[in-house]
Amino acid sequence: MSHTGHANRGKGLENLVLQACQVYAKRGWGKIQRIETPVFQGRRGQGDGDKWTRGRSTVDFVGVYQGRGVAFDAKQTKIPRFELARIQPHQRAYLADFAAGGGCAFVLIEFVGVREFYAATIAWMDETASAMGRKSIPLGTFRSVAKLGIGVMAIPEGLCGIGCHFGLAVEPHLATGQLDAPRRRRPKFVNRGNA
Repeated sequence: MSHTGHANRGKGLENLVLQACQVYAKRGWGKIQRIETPVFQGRRGQGDGDKWTRGRSTVDFVGVYQGRGVAFDAKQTKIPRFELARIQPHQRAYLADFAAGGGCAFVLIEFVGVREFYAATIAWMDETASAMGRKSIPLGTFRSVAKLGIGVMAIPEGLCGIGCHFGLAVEPHLATGQLDAPRRRRPKFVNRGNA
């Protein structure tokens, strides 16, 4: 039986996002980069060359997609609900500030057991959890609200040959400045010769 340590939690989703970032860059759609957590390497206790974090990172990914600033954190959950405590206060503040500045900010969530992906704004998650009187949001709520396209969006797997096409969460934002825009037809992208 394999055990995924805390450090490797979310690496599957991270790899899908990194692959999507490569496709976006190659097709000229955008440039989104992984933000590394500051790490200090030294000697602590018995181990030689142990590593531990020094300070906090902002969020997992920051960049530009189709001319719009994008910032998001990627989270995985193996249970059929998303615990809001998984978003650290400094990440929450960063995403809220980024959105207030006109950027598209969200949390990309993978429900591992059913392999479903959702992009949700901090504001939507806070409002929903508060209205429900909960500290978590069930998968069923993500599913039902995503159909309305208000604050949360389902991200299809494998669309355009991209494992997790999270850029779809940015497209409504491009038209209206909000992730909670009504659904619209997906625009055709122009290949700028970087195929």
